[in-house]
Amino acid sequence: MRGIGPAGVEHHVVAGESDFGADNIYALALSPGAKDSEFARIASRVLRPLGILPSPDAELFGGVDIAPLARAGVPVFGLKQDGTRYFDLHHTADDTLDKIDPAQLNQNVAAWAALVRLIADSDVDFRTLRASASESGT
Repeated sequence: MRGIGPAGVEHHVVAGESDFGADNIYALALSPGAKDSEFARIASRVLRPLGILPSPDAELFGGVDIAPLARAGVPVFGLKQDGTRYFDLHHTADDTLDKIDPAQLNQNVAAWAALVRLIADSDVDFRTLRASASESGT
């Protein structure tokens, strides 16, 4: 949250992080309240052809880089990736773009593009959904 401050966080609609390589995404985890919403059903229909299923678990953390936003109340989502090969080359001299499977990268980019487009075009108030879920204990 460095440089944003608490007041700036209120303008964040939702946050996601892609920092686990480029292998296939297998699941979408949405914030509490959103995971059982009409938005989740639409996102599932859009992402299912890419092999991405709804996660049974709500996303609370989002990833190490956006965790401060989540702790400050920003709803987060997670596109869960296969991390089987992540540490094989991570931060080594061989950690280069030519090692990435183009089909997996294309699936990853398509998933992010589709989900971010759905979020941008929706009128879903993820903060209200999250707050309602917190109040009801779900």
